[in-house]
Amino acid sequence: MKLNKFIAAAVLVVVTTCAFAAAPASDAAKVVATQGGVQLTLGDIDTFTDTLPPEHRVPFFNSSKRIATLVGKLLVEKQQAAAARTQGLDKTVTGVVTDASLAKAEIDQFRASIKLPDFSELAREQFLSEPEKYDIPAKLSLQRILVTSTVRGEEQAAARIEEARQKAVKNPATFDALVDEYSDAASEKGNHGYIANADHILDPTLSSAVQALAKVGDISPSIKSADGYSVLKLVEKQPSRSQKFEDVRESIIESLKTRYINDAVANHIAEFSNKPVDADTAVMDTLRTRYGQVAAIPAIAPSVPTEK
Repeated sequence: MKLNKFIAAAVLVVVTTCAFAAAPASDAAKVVATQGGVQLTLGDIDTFTDTLPPEHRVPFFNSSKRIATLVGKLLVEKQQAAAARTQGLDKTVTGVVTDASLAKAEIDQFRASIKLPDFSELAREQFLSEPEKYDIPAKLSLQRILVTSTVRGEEQAAARIEEARQKAVKNPATFDALVDEYSDAASEKGNHGYIANADHILDPTLSSAVQALAKVGDISPSIKSADGYSVLKLVEKQPSRSQKFEDVRESIIESLKTRYINDAVANHIAEFSNKPVDADTAVMDTLRTRYGQVAAIPAIAPSVPTEK
């Protein structure tokens, strides 16, 4: 007699623990890293971790890269907070004074202190180098009645769209109602067949018909296209237009100002972040399991039958 022998193989399934180990309060004063005269402690990391939902803590700290990024961010924040206190900005912060609120106050103060140059000439140079960049784009908006031939057949679809077209020509003001009555496109009935920026989405057959529509309110002939039969009503048609420097001068200057300020702020923050960091790698390593850990639990693999 043949007997089946089953071999059970134990495997490890890695899961995240649902119960989070409480971080020991006694070591909250341990220094994780120093930079620019400030110290970042485990207590500071705890304060940040309190802002995370408990279920996100283990996944967040299970990454050396995220830990390093967090330490760098908090060190910069602490340096900014120290600078803010030196400037007396801690007296101006409303609510609870934290490193984060002081860092924001320091950045706001720096931003307000930036001296802006005159951007007029640079704005002119930028415009002259790419004047077409500031063209007003063309606008083409339509309404469409679509009757599909896949459902109704070619002959019936052609007759139905022609019936809708004749009613539209007779009274263009009823086009909204005609879309609701005749169109087979459910998505178009919700907005009465309105198509904004139609020059970007119409197929070539419909596009050529649109070019023949001269003025707002014109109704097209019945058009056979890939998705059935259509009648179009012109809602808006404007060609692209170039602009003079005077038309766009202020917007260019505003853009240059924004870029200048953002660059200045980035360089200011870099003055803090580029300072040498002295990190206690042993303490940093404890962050991987300080708020819970990935646990391995045994599980039984599927049975594998063998014959003897």
